[in-house]
Amino acid sequence: MKNITMAALYVALGLVAFKSAQAVEKGPLLISEVPSGQVYSDSDITALKNQDIEDYKGSSSNSLTKDYLLYAKVKATAVSNLTDAELSFLNQASEHKATAFQRHPEGPIAVPVFDVASLAKHKLFMADVNRQYKKLLPLLHSDPASFAEMSTKTPAHTQAAKQLLERTASEKNGAVSSGAITSTVTNLLVDNYRNSDSQSSLVLLKALVETTHNYTAAEAVLTSKHKSPLKHQLLESLDGYFSDSEQEALLKQLITEKSELASQALIKYGQLPVSTLDADILYRTLSDPKLGASSALSIARLFESSPDYAQVMEHLKANQKSRVATANSLLVLKLTNSAGSKAALQDILNKDYIQFEDMKVEVSSWLN
Repeated sequence: MKNITMAALYVALGLVAFKSAQAVEKGPLLISEVPSGQVYSDSDITALKNQDIEDYKGSSSNSLTKDYLLYAKVKATAVSNLTDAELSFLNQASEHKATAFQRHPEGPIAVPVFDVASLAKHKLFMADVNRQYKKLLPLLHSDPASFAEMSTKTPAHTQAAKQLLERTASEKNGAVSSGAITSTVTNLLVDNYRNSDSQSSLVLLKALVETTHNYTAAEAVLTSKHKSPLKHQLLESLDGYFSDSEQEALLKQLITEKSELASQALIKYGQLPVSTLDADILYRTLSDPKLGASSALSIARLFESSPDYAQVMEHLKANQKSRVATANSLLVLKLTNSAGSKAALQDILNKDYIQFEDMKVEVSSWLN
């Protein structure tokens, strides 16, 4: 009897797993699966939007109009001070199943005309952000350690803290304006977020960079173990927050450590003033199989204002046995694409600096 019971349990579990797999594997809603009366054209949608919404209220309407009216009501709901009735309405709307669809322009997929549920969920999230903002506001100056701890609890806490940090003025010339973050508070927050090293802390560290131009915060974001588009965004905008020498130090660190941002850092490094950067780093990296091409691009850009073809030729000559170094040295001159760089390529061929026959053929084709 026990064996029979266990067998039945295994079968039941198998059916549950099978149904779960089916649910996961279910693809997007096809237009053929939607009743024809619930599929609308662009002209139907445009005609609806061009009418005064008051014309539709209280009248018998189709699914397009019903979804439109519900969407408009959700959109008009202010989230700053929700009443219980408004909160209940948004919770119900967040579960709404779309009843009006249009065909996706790139295939037979049914797309909701008005995504009521997503808008309602966003409104609920922003209402939560407003609530957390009010709780975090007094902590920023009176208890920054608690602020740092609370600000990474949930996405709503993080968004509220980000808004709060962005709305505070930076400390400038020793004079702190009303609501400003002092250097003491800034350093405490940076230390807390750097040590936690979470995705939420990255958001807030980047906000501190933008608000206070804090070097340590930028370093913490750029060297974080987490993959995030915020790291690439900050790297691209460093010149808005730091001096040339500060940028040079940050970029050099990323390059020498061969971080995930090293390729992007190399390209940014080549955009620094010639008097600030260390060109040797760029030449050394030409031999790197992964980063050499980025280094070649940076050197080529430097050559637009201060070409040094002799240095490229010397580097190639000193690294003749390295296929990677040879290819990327030649790439520098190819990308420069000037009379001087073409003359250097011809000189390289004439002096037989290239040890690889296929590369000789390729360079010859560039010059013909």
